[in-house]
Amino acid sequence: MKSQKHAGFGKKNYIWKRLSDLYKVNELNLVKEPPSIKEFADILCSDVVQGGIGDCYFLSVLSSFAENPKRIKSLFPNINMSPNGVFEAKVFVHGQACKVVVDDYFPCIEKEDGSFEIAFTGINEKTNNVWAMVLEKIWAKVNFAYENIIAGVPSDAFEFLSPCPIDDYFHDIHREEIYDRILEADQKNFIITCAITASENQNFKQLAKMGLVPNHAYSVLKALYITFNLVNLQI
Repeated sequence: MKSQKHAGFGKKNYIWKRLSDLYKVNELNLVKEPPSIKEFADILCSDVVQGGIGDCYFLSVLSSFAENPKRIKSLFPNINMSPNGVFEAKVFVHGQACKVVVDDYFPCIEKEDGSFEIAFTGINEKTNNVWAMVLEKIWAKVNFAYENIIAGVPSDAFEFLSPCPIDDYFHDIHREEIYDRILEADQKNFIITCAITASENQNFKQLAKMGLVPNHAYSVLKALYITFNLVNLQI
């Protein structure tokens, strides 16, 4: 099978390349465990590297899943790299568990020097883990094309990766209870993400001061109540 060039969305040309065309495959890992299990979650979260496609809602869920490495490992029947360039994952489509298989061809962009780089979710060069880009490709396959996974909501990704129930809360509707719900979920080690919709959040400058970007999804790492005492000093 030869690499095929075609006009892609975003007015870019994407060229499908095998991982073996870009990397030494024996140096890549599907999911590699570090010597210390304490480092595992941090490493897996850093493996989620967004590329040139607007699927942050999906990637934020991957990053949240990675806080518990067992969740990621459970998605793959075999966590070893296949010598034949084949990946298999267990996912859920319309609530039904199924196994989806993809090959190791990924969309790439040709750079000015003639070399190629992965166009979408890439590889963390510190770990050489490919699990995130494989799951993104499987998500695209189930949706029939990468173009069809642009923009979405985290709950769609949750349903794809897990059969567990999902609760959605909206700031304008659940303002009085939302933080307590988040705190309770965090204490129970639930998976939590959040999203900012530009149409509902017009105070862009205030969001920017906090490092937040509209129309973007985030992983919630921790929820805390912070108390402090004020001390008045007179000189």
